[in-house]
Amino acid sequence: MATARNSTGRPVLGLVAGSALTAVVVVVALALDDRAPALGAAFTGLAGASSAVVLGAAAYRAAPPLRLAWGAVAVAAAASTVALVVVVAGWSDALVWALLRPVAVVAFCVGLVMTPGIRRDLREWGLLLLDGWLIGASAFAIAWLCLVRTADGLPDAIRMGPLVFLPFDLVGASICAGLTLRLTVRARPPALLLLLACVTAVAADTTWAVAGSDAWGTALWLGVLVLFACSTAFGRLDVFTGEQAKNSPPRVARVSQVVVVPGLLAALLTPSEGGVTVLVASSLLCALAAQMLLAAVQHGRLWRELQDQADRLDAMVSESGDAILQVDERGWVEFANDAAAEVFDRPPHELTGRQAVGLLHRADRRRALREIQRLEDEGVDAVRVAARVECADGWRHLEATVSRRRGGAGYTLSTRDVSERVWLEAELRRQADTDALTGLLSRSAFLTATAQRLWHGPAAVLFLDLDGFKSINDTEGHAAGDRLLTRAADVIAGALGPGDVAARLGGDEFAVLAGSPQPDALTATAERLVAALTTGITSRLGSRISASIGIAVDGPIRDVAGAAFVVRDADLAMYEAKKRGGRTWVLFEPWMRQRVWQRTRLQAALARAIEDEALRLEVQPIVALRTGERVGFEALVRWEDAGTLRGASDFVPLAEETPLVVPLGAWVLRTALVWLASWPDPAVGVAVNVAGRQVADPAFGDLVRSHLEATGVEPSRLTLEITERTAVDDLSRAHAVLKPLRALGVHVALDDFGTGFSSLGYLAGLPVDELKIDRRFVSGLGVRPQDEALVRAVLGLASDLGLRVVAEGVETPDQAEALLAQGCAMAQGLLFGQGTLIEDLRPVAPSAP
Repeated sequence: MATARNSTGRPVLGLVAGSALTAVVVVVALALDDRAPALGAAFTGLAGASSAVVLGAAAYRAAPPLRLAWGAVAVAAAASTVALVVVVAGWSDALVWALLRPVAVVAFCVGLVMTPGIRRDLREWGLLLLDGWLIGASAFAIAWLCLVRTADGLPDAIRMGPLVFLPFDLVGASICAGLTLRLTVRARPPALLLLLACVTAVAADTTWAVAGSDAWGTALWLGVLVLFACSTAFGRLDVFTGEQAKNSPPRVARVSQVVVVPGLLAALLTPSEGGVTVLVASSLLCALAAQMLLAAVQHGRLWRELQDQADRLDAMVSESGDAILQVDERGWVEFANDAAAEVFDRPPHELTGRQAVGLLHRADRRRALREIQRLEDEGVDAVRVAARVECADGWRHLEATVSRRRGGAGYTLSTRDVSERVWLEAELRRQADTDALTGLLSRSAFLTATAQRLWHGPAAVLFLDLDGFKSINDTEGHAAGDRLLTRAADVIAGALGPGDVAARLGGDEFAVLAGSPQPDALTATAERLVAALTTGITSRLGSRISASIGIAVDGPIRDVAGAAFVVRDADLAMYEAKKRGGRTWVLFEPWMRQRVWQRTRLQAALARAIEDEALRLEVQPIVALRTGERVGFEALVRWEDAGTLRGASDFVPLAEETPLVVPLGAWVLRTALVWLASWPDPAVGVAVNVAGRQVADPAFGDLVRSHLEATGVEPSRLTLEITERTAVDDLSRAHAVLKPLRALGVHVALDDFGTGFSSLGYLAGLPVDELKIDRRFVSGLGVRPQDEALVRAVLGLASDLGLRVVAEGVETPDQAEALLAQGCAMAQGLLFGQGTLIEDLRPVAPSAP
């Protein structure tokens, strides 16, 4: 719309100005010399045609719905122009009043009706026509008075042609007036010009009918056309469409009623000949009465709607669970709903007239006022304020949404009691800071406390791990384990010194933040804890619990991660205490961290070696002691690292602590079976060590079966060796995995037998058919009588259970003779050969029967 106004505004205004000047010339010409009809007709045609062209241009650039409306108005202007030219030229009046003026009236009505925004319901139409009629009829009465007074009374003959079209002029003026009054102030200028044009049309036909002067009638109608053209100069053609005045308050007195008084006075002062004044005055009074009646109906409907809204609002406010308060700008409470009694523990009448901020806790007032001030300083719509109020049952926690009141000064507070939520959040924080089982600090709370201590100076952390707890937890059940942990927490708490803080980090791991980092104090605390845990805890079956403690001292550390570093160092020292047999304490030293770094680097290198298959396989023979014949081999993995062949002891323990042992064990199994498939003696088998993680892998059984099928090796030629610790750690899992393999024909051997801490009763629950006596007992044969007794006991037990026995680590003929004398049938060790790489081992054909 702005583009159209900028591009066509000046030409339109120039054309309008020219048309106005032409109208003035015509008026002057007709007033001074009525003997120049040709000149008057020319000037009249030029002025009217200019207005019609401007209206046609407006219709051309208007949108489709508006194009038809302005096109009809342009047709009405063209028909009116021809009618005025015919009148000025003195041609036939019948052509004017019987054809041209009806065409103009019909075209203008069509254009007005087709204007978007004019359609309304019946009640709106009634008020709209009444508003317009009061204005139009009053203007007619005033014009009639002026004409009658100027002409010194009514003329003898009134021209009926213009008088016939006067009602149509009044209806058009009424509609335009009603529509204009309903627009916003910014949208009214073009509509006011259209209204002025309609009122001028009323004055023109009135003058024409009463005075009978073609000159004045023509001049006024030219003014009508010029006003129509001027209404398009504002650039907005949607005159009655956009920017309708909405949500305006109902008016008791309407603008249209203002002109009724001068209209009635004009009608009363006008001579009553012809009954015109009586008709006008009556119409004004009837229209005013009808308007007041419709306005009363409208006000009643609005009042009922307002009352319904107020009732709904009152019900909503009363039934709301939130306390709603309204305060003025000074903070005095002006209104409180019924819910305020529940929230503030006071009836609403005790809240009104009090300072709202005076209800709050003193410590919360300044912060609450600062938040409310943001409404003014930052222009935000609402702020949330949390504060406490004093009630009969103590201090309650409230949360209020504060917003400015619309249409007035002050604020609205929607307040609710959040005491339960605040308590729950505090309880959740307490639970997050407390171990649920023992009541000690949790890991996160302990790290926070350690970080705070490190921020201000040196701090010492003691890391505790219970020795033998896992075995008791597995054998006696988790409920018994939980009771032991609770008892351990009580013992630790009882052994603390001044300023010490204890926590449970998880499982059977505890930590103590020492009150003093001095060496003497740390030593005393560590010894006190070791002694208390060693003597103060006994399981249901009589097993005693001890503790290994690592100590680390560091600080001050200005880093949030410093606490985790100190706890990690204490953990490393604790593992060193474990290696020393437990039931002791060890102070952290930097080489422990270096060792962990080396283990980490070794783990990464081992992972790459497994992926690249940079591994080698050795086999060590297992022989029959009586004949010296090789009856099998044990597969031993080696790692070729930087040209050096690493033994299993260098990396297998590390692999067993990580998931790397699963792919490592799979490689050993596959390689050993592939090699065994090529061995010429079908009676020789191979033994493969299996780690606990492999047994725990659900796919282990399928892996063994798939390798046996792929290589074609008989299951009876494969022996899976598991340690006693692996079997005991998860007896049910070991039984579930090994039993199907045992049924397939695979042999299962219990390796390092006698070194574990389990009961011999587990042998009855394990699907094993072979025991391997550990080398430490074999080395004591002939040296330590107790070792001889133990070997003899194992051989007797195996014989009773129908199990084979293999002695490991046989290095001397005396050891071999001692084993043979006690009934041991098979052995392995350096006496019978070292491990040999499978690619270097020559196959030996079996001897002929």
